[in-house]
Order: sequence, then C-alpha cells, then structure tokens
Amino acid sequence: MQKVLIFGTKQNKDMVLHKLQEAGVVHVEPVEEKRFPCLKPEESLTELNQALEILSSYCPSVEKTAIEVEKIPFNVIDANKKLQELEEKKKLQQQKLSDLEVWGDFSSKLIQSLQEQKIFLRFWKCSTKEVALFKASCIPWQKQAAGMAYLMTVSYQESLEAPANAQEIIFPKGSREWKEEISQTEKEIEEQKEIISKCATSISLLKDYSRRLKDQIVFEATEYSLLEKGEIFGLKGWIPKEDVASLKAKMENLSIALEICDAEEGDAPPTLMRNPKWIQSVLDVIHLYATPGYKEWDPSFMVYFAFAVFFAMILGDGGYGILMLSLTIYFRNKMKESDSGQRLYYLLITLSISTILWGAISCTWFALDMNKISHDSPFAFLKKLKNLQICDTNDTNLMMMVAIYIGIVHICLAHIVQIFRQWGSTVILANLGWIIGMWGAVLHLHLAHPAGKYLFFSGIGLVFLFSSTSKNILLHIAEGLLGVLGVSQTFADIMSYLRLFALGLAGTVMGSIFNQLGADVQAFLPGIFGYLLMLIIVFFGHTLNFAMSVMGGFIHGLRLNFLEFYRYCFEGSGHIYRPMSLHKK
Repeated sequence: MQKVLIFGTKQNKDMVLHKLQEAGVVHVEPVEEKRFPCLKPEESLTELNQALEILSSYCPSVEKTAIEVEKIPFNVIDANKKLQELEEKKKLQQQKLSDLEVWGDFSSKLIQSLQEQKIFLRFWKCSTKEVALFKASCIPWQKQAAGMAYLMTVSYQESLEAPANAQEIIFPKGSREWKEEISQTEKEIEEQKEIISKCATSISLLKDYSRRLKDQIVFEATEYSLLEKGEIFGLKGWIPKEDVASLKAKMENLSIALEICDAEEGDAPPTLMRNPKWIQSVLDVIHLYATPGYKEWDPSFMVYFAFAVFFAMILGDGGYGILMLSLTIYFRNKMKESDSGQRLYYLLITLSISTILWGAISCTWFALDMNKISHDSPFAFLKKLKNLQICDTNDTNLMMMVAIYIGIVHICLAHIVQIFRQWGSTVILANLGWIIGMWGAVLHLHLAHPAGKYLFFSGIGLVFLFSSTSKNILLHIAEGLLGVLGVSQTFADIMSYLRLFALGLAGTVMGSIFNQLGADVQAFLPGIFGYLLMLIIVFFGHTLNFAMSVMGGFIHGLRLNFLEFYRYCFEGSGHIYRPMSLHKK
C-alpha cells in the first residue's frame, strides 16, 4: 500500500471526488477524528431497502405506475402499513362474526325496526334447565350447544320475566352487518395490494436508485472526511501500488497537487487481501473474527484448508457431503447474484467435496453399516466402496489419535508462521522450542521412544530461555517462567481437537440409530405401509442430523481456527481496504 495525498481548491473539489469515485482504487481516511453525521441519503436508502423487501413478495401488476422513483418507497411503505392495519381489522371482524355463528344469520337493523313497532326481540344464554322458567309470549327460536341453551324471545312489552341466571346478549351489529363490513375491508385490502403491485413494476428502477443512493452516501461521507482550510481542501488515502498508474491517468487533467509515497512508521494502512478465487471464498469467514493488520500474514490459505478438513471430519458422512453439494448446485444462481454470495458458493463447494472425500476414506455413507448390507440389497453397490476405506471411524483409539495429531500439526503451523513473522528476533527460538517440545511429548507418551523426554525438556528449555527479549535478568526469568506455564494452555488446546472425533462420532451414531429405527419399524410392519413409515423416519431423522452436523461443522470448525490456532500467530489489528468507488449495476 502507498499513501495518497491530494490538495486542491474548493471550486474543483466535487470534480476531484467524482474522479476518485470513478477510479475506485483509493481508500480515503478522515484527516481528523470527528463524529460522522447521519446523512439524508442514508435515511432514503433505509426506506428504499424496506420498500424493496416488501415488493419482493409481490407479482408486478400489468399496469405500470407513473410515480417518480423517489416517491415510490414512501408509497409502498404507506400502503403496506395500511394493508397490515386492514388485515388486523379483518381478523377482528371475522372474530366478531365467529362469535355470532351460534345465533345464525340475522340483521340488527331488522331487530331495531321491530322495536320501533313495540315488538321486542331479545337474545338469551342460559342452562338447558332454565329454558322452561322463561315467561315470555313466545320463544320462536332456541338452540343447544356445549351444554348451554341459546334462545330468542318475542314480547310485546319491554318488561319480561327471565330466570335470574339467564344472561341477555346484546348485539350492536348482526352477522349480516359484519359480513358487509368484512366485504368492504377486503375491497380496501385489494386496493392497497394493487398499489403495491403497481409499484413492483419499478423494482429495476428502485435497484438503480439504490445504487445511486449508495454512491451518493460514499461521496458525501468522503466529502465530510476532508481537511478544509479556507479555499483549500486536502485528502489522505491509501492505494495499492499496482493501481497508482491508473489513478494518475484519471487525475492528470485536474488542477490538484497529487503526492504518492510509501507508508511511514506509525501509519496504519488498510488491509487488502487478494487470493485465488477459491481461497478468497473464506474471506468472509476471516473477517467474521478479525481483519489481519497490514504487516500481518494473510491467514486465508491456512484457514481455507484447515476449515475444510475440520468441517469434513465433524460432518463425517460422505452421503451428507453429496446432499450438501446438490443443494449448493441447486441454489447456485441465487448465490451468484452478489460477490459475497459467490464466495459462499465456492466455500460450500469446497466443504462438500472435502466431506465426500472424508466419507470415501472412512467409508461412511448415510451411516449405513456396510457389514450388514446383503448382496441382494439395493445398496449392495456401496459394499464396493469399502475398498476405499483408509480410516475406520469405529476405531475409537485410532480416531482420537488422528484428532490429536491434527491438533499438533495445526498448532505447529501457527508457530512456524510466528517464526517467519518474528524473523531476526531471538523469540523465534521459543517458537521452535514449542514445536520440538510438542513432538517430543508425542514420541514419549504415544510412541514410548526414549528420545521423547529429552526433546520435550529441550524444547521447554528453549521456551524458558528465549520467551523474553528483556535485558533485565529478573524480568527475563519471570517472562521465561510465564512462557513455560503455557504448557498447560498448549495441552488444553491440543485436547480441544478431540471435538473432531467426538462430533463426527456423534453424527454417525445418530444416523445409524435412525437407520436402525426405520429398519425395525419395517420389520414390525411388513408391506408397503412399513416401507413408507421407514422412509419417513429415515428421512426426517437424517434431515435433523444433517442440520445439526452442518451447524456443528461451522461453529466448531471455525472455533478451532479462531481460538486454538489464532492464539499463537494472529493479532487481527487491521481494518479492511474499502476504496471509494461506484457500486456495480
């Protein structure tokens, strides 16, 4: 990265910023630390994104709207708000109508007109025993439901003797009035939906408007970060060395002072991470935790391969890898609509293939027991895959040792990275000591080699002697002892890799349980019904197991990189290179 300094007059400031935005290679940094205000385009963009989210679920109307694009988001949000209110109103009206179902179909207007003629219709709710206690001229209608009696009385005078426990029901509106109101509400709902559907015809215009708003936000944010003194403005930024020539060509006809120089001591340039397309796919995962500093190593390559291995071992089933690969390919067009989606697509392809390879070398396919598959079974062809098996996941001791060895190799790689980072300092001998000590412990504890303990103590000795660069003897000894105490932390980190074995085993056991459960059901209920029930059990069981295994693969696969691996070689003190640029159409 090289530092960019630009100075010019206020009269050509906008032109300079537009040219910078077209070039799209300069990461602009604020000259002064000051609070960034909320820009009006940001409010418009928030409203626009909300409108686009609403429109995504609507089919465009045949008739196009003639509203200005800037007014569409407000109209969509307003119509959607009214639509939600009308939907709630309709639910309330339907509930009121439901409460009247027991009384049948009637109109409150008819009841009021009869009252004007001194004929009183009254509605009652009481127990069935109390119906005979009514002293009314006539009970033209009654109904029993749920142990209660519902009845209507007709009297030609306002007073009526009714049982003490009878409850009179007053209807402000009859069922016919509620039906009319529901019908009117439904018309209003359709009107609001039609407004939104017409706006949906302008989605492409709205997306273009969104892009212009984002460009405007970047422009105004950059403008706010400038240094301004009288009629002069100044700008500070960073640019990759290979883009310097294109920037100079873009700015050559402007009356400005342009200076490009190397970074100085104390500068903090942004971090630009460029890798091959497949390795770049892990970039979002790395930034999820922290961005490496400008002078730090790029962890993309190691995290990419380590994460693929960890995920495959935790998912632990080649059949699940095939399922994951199929889903990824099916949704590929949706994922490739954005840069981050493309990176996710390539990452999922990698994880799927690594899982399939692990399934092949461990001979694990949907947790099927190859030894129990008969030669006349439709899965008999899977028995041939047994020849590819290299690692038996049923061998607990073997799998535990595989996980531990992977942990040691992974942490040793972290110390090797640290050796290259600290080259020229005596501290690299402490990192070398950790590598020697770990492999010495393996030789002594696992392989029972006599040289193991000597290597272990030699490595610990290097850690004690070279963990500190202080010339103060007491401080040097204290830091050396503190470094040696890291043995317990290193041991805990190595043991943490046993989760690769444990989680993979748990997923395989769960899958085999669902397989056995389905087989038992089919044996108990022979025939087509038994097979159907078996398929349902196996399908839902493996679906649940697949979802949990994928979630565990992501969480624990990333954890082993971020906590166990990064601890020894990564600081994450950087910030991402974000050039001032125009958004893609």
